[in-house]
Amino acid sequence: NLPHSILKNIFSCWSGLIDVYLLPNKNCGYVKYAEVESAQMAIRTLNGAEICGTKIKVMEAEERSGSDGDDGGRKRLRRN
Repeated sequence: NLPHSILKNIFSCWSGLIDVYLLPNKNCGYVKYAEVESAQMAIRTLNGAEICGTKIKVMEAEERSGSDGDDGGRKRLRRN
């Protein structure tokens, strides 16, 4: 498991970081940015990166059923 503090530090390299949320007992989490551009840069830069020996996937979160389509810049982080 990657520590929350390390992930927050890495994802804060782009402006407008709102939240880093890790799902308990899962190798998955969410990162939310205020700006879509920052989220897109994080995806391009970190998808497939290795952090503390763990390769991660970074992608846009899937839209929830019944959502109005505005994810507010939230992106999904999955650890392989």
